[in-house]
Amino acid sequence: MAKVNRPVLPDGPIREFFDALHQLHLAAGRPSMRNIQISIGRDVLSHTTIHKALRGPKVPSWGAIELIVEVLADKAKKNQPTTIEYFRQLWARAEGWSVDDHAQKERQHPPKDASARPILDFLLGALDEIEGTSAPEGTSRTILTGIDGLDDLTGGLRPGSLNIIASRVSVGKTAVTSTIGRSLAIERSISTAFFSLEESENEFQMRLLSAQGGVPFRQIRASQLKDEEWTRLARTMTDIASAPLWLMHSSTLNLRLFKQEIERLKSEHDLKVAIIDSLSPMVAASIEDGSAQDMADALRQLKRIGSEHRIVIIATARIKESSATYPTEPELADLKDGDDILNEADMVALLHRPDLYYFEDRPGEMDFRIMKYRHGPRYAFTVALQGHYMRILNLPRGWPNNMKDASEEESAATNEGNYGSLRHPDDSEVDKQGSSE
Repeated sequence: MAKVNRPVLPDGPIREFFDALHQLHLAAGRPSMRNIQISIGRDVLSHTTIHKALRGPKVPSWGAIELIVEVLADKAKKNQPTTIEYFRQLWARAEGWSVDDHAQKERQHPPKDASARPILDFLLGALDEIEGTSAPEGTSRTILTGIDGLDDLTGGLRPGSLNIIASRVSVGKTAVTSTIGRSLAIERSISTAFFSLEESENEFQMRLLSAQGGVPFRQIRASQLKDEEWTRLARTMTDIASAPLWLMHSSTLNLRLFKQEIERLKSEHDLKVAIIDSLSPMVAASIEDGSAQDMADALRQLKRIGSEHRIVIIATARIKESSATYPTEPELADLKDGDDILNEADMVALLHRPDLYYFEDRPGEMDFRIMKYRHGPRYAFTVALQGHYMRILNLPRGWPNNMKDASEEESAATNEGNYGSLRHPDDSEVDKQGSSE
């Protein structure tokens, strides 16, 4: 049995809430935190999060409390719906809102952001953001992805932003997002979570080992490795193991579970970036679960989660397949649920690989077309794809077709020189092998 010390609290709704929670824990036989975690599901809440929720004094999220109360009510042989509703009322009062007159209070006392304020109130905040964006590496408030064409346009992705990377099947969305994840977590120790709805944990780990260690993916999968490649993988595993990178694989991940995991990772590990691969299965699971009504509602919830926890969210999406033998570059009209994505996302990037349809057409190159960026122009640039290593690399700035305004694609950039953190390939390294998805 686990004993949880009660927080010392003054009389009021918060004390009433924690007193009731401790009484329920006692009635359930004082199960341990790990016992509660197993009943909820190991992948849903950590035992540390459960302990903090019971210990207080900070009022936890309703999502965590609902799951804990459901388990404790079952162990205490109490009516679950009635107990959950009772605690919902207590939790709402502890949060400072009466459930019955919530709407009336909101009308009488609107949030500060809902009132018009003098422009002077905003100037210091804007100045802080400008200073943060231009600060040296490691102190900036924005997050550099390591893809330099993207970082040149954005100055780094802003916490709270929702960014969509879309392409047709097998173009390389996952190669792009895993490259960003490696750049953030392994190379710069930025806390990053990768939510995979399509690849298993083992497949993702093999992808990381191939990309980071420079060992062909097919050889890793087939276990056809030379001695020096085994040595390289061993060194790479050490680098990956020490990185602040978290992986969650679930084909049924929905918004409710995603939010709970984000809350845990933010609280315990100061999460900075969440990558979702891919968006459509998550939205479908959320609609089926009832945690979202449609794509637009799901995207708005993702933006709220990002804003509340000050994290960057990057998600992949699919573009409708073309019936043409040689498909042209994708457009926003080809994007499934394109209107909703365009309305809600802060950035939308479309990927295209000419050599996927005709081998000799710019082999090993991938075009990034930034079709929407809330804080800047449309934009296009090219990266190198190494499908056999499951990664992308930066190309020199003067590379043909690189660094163009997407609305004026006939004007090629003339600047020369190299980009930063991702290594540039030699001509011999540019990939001429197939799919990297």
